[in-house]
Amino acid sequence: YLQWHNNIKYRSADDYTEACSRLISQFKTNEKAIDIDTLDFINEYKMDCPLAVERLLTAGVPATVMHATGRASKDKTAAVIAAEATQEFITAMDVLRLDQRAVDEVQPVISSLLNSLHKTGKCMYIS
Repeated sequence: YLQWHNNIKYRSADDYTEACSRLISQFKTNEKAIDIDTLDFINEYKMDCPLAVERLLTAGVPATVMHATGRASKDKTAAVIAAEATQEFITAMDVLRLDQRAVDEVQPVISSLLNSLHKTGKCMYIS
């Protein structure tokens, strides 16, 4: 949907990337909250969307991040890592906004966020 919608609503790749990142983050938060296996759902309803599955379930980043143009592969990797960290941060914020306060709900999300931040090489421990 956003692939088609990109040509109509979004004026730039940055707008599209921001919207997709927000939707992916919301999807991951809601998927955890309702405890459904998305691949089973896709197979049960015979959905043919391999690129969506790749971007949503495997990579977890929009196509504009996966296929960044005009940069070296090192920059692409850095962009993907930064997008993943941003996504994890948004997911953590969403979890807290949904008033999920149990340790078993919050800890995995915060752990994923910290792992993503460490991949950027910019995270420092606060003592």
